[in-house]
Amino acid sequence: ITAIDYNNMDTNLLSFYPFNSYYINMKGYRYHYIHEGDPNNPTVLLLHGNPTWGFFYRNLIEGLRSQFNEVL
Repeated sequence: ITAIDYNNMDTNLLSFYPFNSYYINMKGYRYHYIHEGDPNNPTVLLLHGNPTWGFFYRNLIEGLRSQFNEVL
């Protein structure tokens, strides 16, 4: 399994995915997530499966972040 290094992505691709990346290590695995929106708003958890990734949610995140606390 190859992990995507979001910090070293092609600059052109990042222009379509302008979110800050965060990481957490659990049980020997490194997980990537993003956090957008106001933490005081209701939380929406966006999950994706394998082999998809958060890039598919980019337009949804843009549309929801003013109303929700989003975690992907």
